Amino acid sequence: MPLMSSTVRNPSPAEQDLQLILDCARTTAEARLTVTPAIAPFAVFMNRAGETAHIAADDDPPCASLVEQIEHLRQGLQAIARDGSLKASAITYIASIQDRESGQMHDAVAVNLNHQDELSTVVYFPIDPSKGAPDWQTSFQQAGRNDIFQ
Repeated sequence: MPLMSSTVRNPSPAEQDLQLILDCARTTAEARLTVTPAIAPFAVFMNRAGETAHIAADDDPPCASLVEQIEHLRQGLQAIARDGSLKASAITYIASIQDRESGQMHDAVAVNLNHQDELSTVVYFPIDPSKGAPDWQTSFQQAGRNDIFQ
């Protein structure tokens, strides 16, 4: 699945970085969803050397909301970006989305991608309600906020 564009062209280095991060996030989400029907938010990031790592959201306090867990990850990634060692990041979580055809709300795996070159997008993999699992071949994306590299 090409990340940024359906046009035939060579992806930029930033697009290539985000595709790698997206693939890492998707693989991790897929593995976690085989164990449990819900996943806690997590982040994947790439340092300036091109190495990737994962960060899980703390469950501290134990009843932290989804929004609080995502904010905790965002703040951690912002701190890494401020010290100059972050190149790209993805925060992955379960989001509610509206089905474009039926108008009904259902869940999707959301991957919020940000790159130091001011490239930002959110990719959604809708969860098929009949299967209870994401359709990894079907996705859509929207512009992100680029809120990591501020």
